[in-house]
Amino acid sequence: MLSELRANGNNYYDATFVHFNSNATADFDNQYDAFKLEGLETAPQLYNMAAGYNLSINELPMEGNEVVDLGFKCGVAGTYSLNASGMESFNSSTPILLEDLKLNILQDLRLNPVYSFNYATSDSEARFKLHFKAATGIADPANSGIFVYSYEHTVVINNTTNLNGEIRIFDMTGRELKDASMSATSETRLPLQVAVGTYIVKVTTAQGTVNQKVYVK
Repeated sequence: MLSELRANGNNYYDATFVHFNSNATADFDNQYDAFKLEGLETAPQLYNMAAGYNLSINELPMEGNEVVDLGFKCGVAGTYSLNASGMESFNSSTPILLEDLKLNILQDLRLNPVYSFNYATSDSEARFKLHFKAATGIADPANSGIFVYSYEHTVVINNTTNLNGEIRIFDMTGRELKDASMSATSETRLPLQVAVGTYIVKVTTAQGTVNQKVYVK
């Protein structure tokens, strides 16, 4: 499974790749990964940030709820875009989400594979994250438009239905841990102070109910 992300702007482009390979590890693998080679200062530089290295190619095992740190920098301020491709190699029910940490924006790259943003040379290089959600337990077709995943002890509900709803979170014994309202805005984040493990998120809207297992770590 392969995903390419290309940065465009200032009449240049750069690309980085994420591969999922059951033989790879989360550390640097000589046989799979490739170091990032710096380009022109005036050209956008895009790379994976993993295992303490900047990588142009990053191969990982798909274990579920993968989060990939992306670095971006350029010597020239301006408007740039990130363009995703290769997503057809993933199961069609696997959400692929881009997170802009500066603006606190989460974009579903399957719905819109191009993300445009303004960049200042003072911006942090570690501005973006890619989220690959495991294909199991995704919202059923009757309630498509709701995607649930977790990272850093936070449950995130990406809602593209424009419907209000209710969110309830349970442990695997059925004990309810949290009950919250979901607005029709695109995203709701619920911090959890719980042990590492699997939890059940139940999202109810006028369309129906989504039950999603998430792994909190």
